[in-house]
Amino acid sequence: MRLGAVLAAGLLLVAAPVGAQERPNEPGEHDPGRSHGGKKFTIPVEVVVPLVALGVLLIGAAVRAEARKPPRTTEPSRTPPPPVEVRSGADSAPPRKAKPKTAKAAGGRNGSNARSAGGDAGAPRGAAQADDPAVVVPGEVLFEVKAGVSDLDVTAIARRARLDRISSERFELTGSTIYRYRIRGDRSVAAVVAALRADPQIEAVQPNHVYSLSQEATSELSRTQYAVVKLRLKEAHASATGLNVPVAIIDSGADGTHPALKDAIVESFDPVGPPASAHPHGTAIAGLIAARGDLASPAPAARILAIRAFSGAKRPAKPGAEGTTMHILRGLDWASKQGAKIVNMSFAGPKDDKISQFIAAGVAKGQIFVAAAGNAGASSPPLYPAADPEVIAVTAVDDADKLLAVANRGPHLAVAAPGVDVVVAAPGGGYSYMSGTSMAAAEVSGVIALMVQANPSLTAAEARAALVKSAVDLGAPGVDPEFGAGQTDAKAAVDAVSAAPSVSASPQATPVSAPVETTISPRP
Repeated sequence: MRLGAVLAAGLLLVAAPVGAQERPNEPGEHDPGRSHGGKKFTIPVEVVVPLVALGVLLIGAAVRAEARKPPRTTEPSRTPPPPVEVRSGADSAPPRKAKPKTAKAAGGRNGSNARSAGGDAGAPRGAAQADDPAVVVPGEVLFEVKAGVSDLDVTAIARRARLDRISSERFELTGSTIYRYRIRGDRSVAAVVAALRADPQIEAVQPNHVYSLSQEATSELSRTQYAVVKLRLKEAHASATGLNVPVAIIDSGADGTHPALKDAIVESFDPVGPPASAHPHGTAIAGLIAARGDLASPAPAARILAIRAFSGAKRPAKPGAEGTTMHILRGLDWASKQGAKIVNMSFAGPKDDKISQFIAAGVAKGQIFVAAAGNAGASSPPLYPAADPEVIAVTAVDDADKLLAVANRGPHLAVAAPGVDVVVAAPGGGYSYMSGTSMAAAEVSGVIALMVQANPSLTAAEARAALVKSAVDLGAPGVDPEFGAGQTDAKAAVDAVSAAPSVSASPQATPVSAPVETTISPRP
């Protein structure tokens, strides 16, 4: 229509000269309508009249068509604007609109994964790393079913979800059965967890998490057992040595034939399976709690229940001994059945709702749980199980009361203990040095064994309160996220919980009389 209007206007312009009066040119004026002969050329009327009529018709049609069109709206350009480069001295780009914040829903029994307000839509929290072999066991999922769901129903659930059963285990500690399944096909753990969570027959579902022992590299920087002085073990052993207090260690394999562990390990449990062998970390932890003879320890008369939940096999994704959720749950369940009063957990990893559930059940039955803060550094988020509110979290310091550089920080820390270049028992009857929050946690577990001997009915809350109250303040005044309440003081902690006059030390134990010089055989 616009083309018609233009054409009509052109026709009118051509016809316009028809009605004009002819006049002579002014002197010097050039008339383009005249030929060289001086005569003016005009278009005949019989030609112009039809052209004018056609032009009028075309203009009218164009006007009517334009009136019938809907009003135009401005549409933003679909082409994104070019990136704005801000240079020094130039005007800055206009502020961008802030993205709307998504509200985080509180995690339920189905794991630490966040849920949307409308239900189970969305991937679990941490889905980006859900298949990282350093965080979870690839291709595996754990779940519980609701009451009344039969084994046939479980088989049907697995068939719908395309899962193959690995095992199902009944745990007395929580009265629950946990199913472990392998995922078929190339599907992520996060996707399968999210799908199972939407099943109304599922009570809880999560990955099979991976944990690592909190150990740093060994060194040859020290030749004395400075922990004896720092913890005031000589003074504490005048009244308690941890006599017959059962302490479970969930760790790698411990060398029960080591001279420093003679008669210390009274029972062992291996939820991992063969091949089993003594491992440096497990051997060190057992000795740091209850070593006898020349190697000093806080509780030389305690009874060690050694649980091998971590294998010494190394994987490229994560060096060192590793354990999984299922290995740790088996260890916690066994420790409860054996009557362990204290459970040492010198390992660290992601939050795990099943482990937290088992710990809470143990605390309700009178157990006390101690864990290493972790060696992931100041920028790391809190690691578990140390960050669990039911657990006494321990960090590590050196002989000058300086914090272990790689130790995790956080408000969940309770106390500190020696954990840098400490003398430890090594497999094969030797000795070595180790550093890490694992070592500090083991020493605090030994101190709690002294406290339990002094007060057998001691609860986890009472143990924590006494340790915090009796600690020697380090760092910023009061409890702080680096040192917790400060350096553990065994003598003051025992005095804080003593409900009766001092208990005589066991005649079989070897209380520490002074720091002991030990000849160290370097590890290969």
